[in-house]
Amino acid sequence: MKDLIILIITFLISLFATIKAQECVVLTVPGFPQTPEQTYGDPNILSNFSPTEFRTVFIAAHIVRSSSGQGGISTNYLNTAISDLNAAYSDAKIQFICDQIDYIDNDNYFILTAENFSSLAQINVVANKLNIYFCPQSSGINGIAYLASNKCAVTNSAAINGSTLPHEVGHNFYLYHTHGTGIQEYVNGSNCTTAGDFLCDTPAEPYNDGYGISGYVYNNTCAYFGTFRDPNNELFTPDTHNFMGYAPPNCRNSFTEKQIQKMNQTLSTILSYLITVQVPLANKINGNIIPHEVNRPSTLTVIGVKTVQSGDIVNLLDGNSYDIKTNQERFPNYLSYGNTKHNNWNDIHSEFLLTENYTVNRLESPHRDANFLKLNFARINIKLEGQQMMDKGTGEFQDPWYVLSNGLQPGNYWKSFTSFYEPTGKEDAAEKGVFLNQGYNPVNNTWTPPYYSVKADYVQDIPLQQTGRTHRFYFQRWDASPQGSAIFRDTNAVETPVVFNQPNATVQANLEI
Repeated sequence: MKDLIILIITFLISLFATIKAQECVVLTVPGFPQTPEQTYGDPNILSNFSPTEFRTVFIAAHIVRSSSGQGGISTNYLNTAISDLNAAYSDAKIQFICDQIDYIDNDNYFILTAENFSSLAQINVVANKLNIYFCPQSSGINGIAYLASNKCAVTNSAAINGSTLPHEVGHNFYLYHTHGTGIQEYVNGSNCTTAGDFLCDTPAEPYNDGYGISGYVYNNTCAYFGTFRDPNNELFTPDTHNFMGYAPPNCRNSFTEKQIQKMNQTLSTILSYLITVQVPLANKINGNIIPHEVNRPSTLTVIGVKTVQSGDIVNLLDGNSYDIKTNQERFPNYLSYGNTKHNNWNDIHSEFLLTENYTVNRLESPHRDANFLKLNFARINIKLEGQQMMDKGTGEFQDPWYVLSNGLQPGNYWKSFTSFYEPTGKEDAAEKGVFLNQGYNPVNNTWTPPYYSVKADYVQDIPLQQTGRTHRFYFQRWDASPQGSAIFRDTNAVETPVVFNQPNATVQANLEI
């Protein structure tokens, strides 16, 4: 009979209350500052980090198995764990994608312990991802996490209980347990920024030697039945639903507003590498990087971020947009390539300006290549009755790549001239030339900007010596010399796009009386 009573009591305890236990172990990264809590808990600072859009953190899942390859978390359980994690962080607007999985077959890590985690967390670490280690068995703890870091571990069974993994990731994002770090918070909240978890919208909890409310919450109702009081003799009324507390796993399902702000602050500062992408930047010609040299600079700038040498890598936030600029409009007499000028970014014809906006997407092998092409001499003439008359006859040449002396690039600049013009692509530049084969596809006879254009003006009241009279000239047609060295969309139009096919092409506007 006595044994039966003990069995019943044991069953009721398991049904209605948690047994006093340590949910997890929190470790501090060596060298990490120990006293930043007041700054990170300052509500005036945290309010700047309310999330407005989702940000993505990529996960590297490290599945621990026995040395013989047994006991690893199943694919279904792993998917459940990530799905629950995303649900838990939906209000924080942080989403997780598991895009890397590996296996650690080693009996030494089969059981998760506080002692073996420090060495386990050195295995297969991916620098710019959240590294989560899934261990088959527990030594009495469900999880371990480094505070403000990208490493944590959970047991396979705890990974799918809906709250332990969000709890450990919360530590990674710089959240403390709601019962705090040993400095008891008062129930009235008067010391909330310097005690407990340093956040004022999480109710005070008894520290209870680091066990918090563990053992004092009913499993079925999640009600707290403890009788702890603070130094002012006020009874604690903790939140048993907070992810960062020690209530039973099935009770925990929410973060507070300040916890959400603090996690997003951490993600934007200390852990910004989790949402940054390494983006190589380079000036290139024919696929080859144009290196930076003392006497021949080759640099690029992410405006508002930094300037780097060609071929270097810059860390940019995934999903954010940046204006990126190549600082060299051209490379005169560059090796065997001759005079080269910036033409496009990443071989995308429409991205032809020196400065282009770029949105980072780590799934698209991010890189920004400023591609340079050779300039080839060309000339535009205005001919009157088959003659070129100096200072007679006006025209215009549109150059999308043209750069003004002040560094601005209009993108649709028309250069006016009289009698003739030899394009340079830049105001006051000595090196002359145009790009070949720009904007026209002869296969399907389509024109796609950017491309060059020419325009002839009507010429009036020009005296001809042979007649002694003033004549009015009218545009007739365009042609090119040598024949075929340039193609016009409409040879009979006063204004028409033109593509240069050969070096040393001469484009002519023919005007007649």
